[in-house]
Amino acid sequence: MKPAKATEEPAPSSATSPEKTNKAELVETLIGKVEQKLVERGEVKASVGDYIKLVQLHKELQDEEAQDIEVRWIDPAKREEEEPDKGT
Repeated sequence: MKPAKATEEPAPSSATSPEKTNKAELVETLIGKVEQKLVERGEVKASVGDYIKLVQLHKELQDEEAQDIEVRWIDPAKREEEEPDKGT
């Protein structure tokens, strides 16, 4: 049995996307190929363990993407006016 080639089709890439996104896209492509072989063709060159590892890696790479963070500015002068003087 020959091992499956990971470089059969290049992963779609963008000049502005970071390296992690490219890795995530490559993993997503590999997951699709494994799923196709497992479901449609009945050929199993990759094990179920390989499939699970790919899915876990894909999730980890997506979790590392930047997330929106909301920041609110509280004016210290207004805050002092709103809070009563605490014992001083």
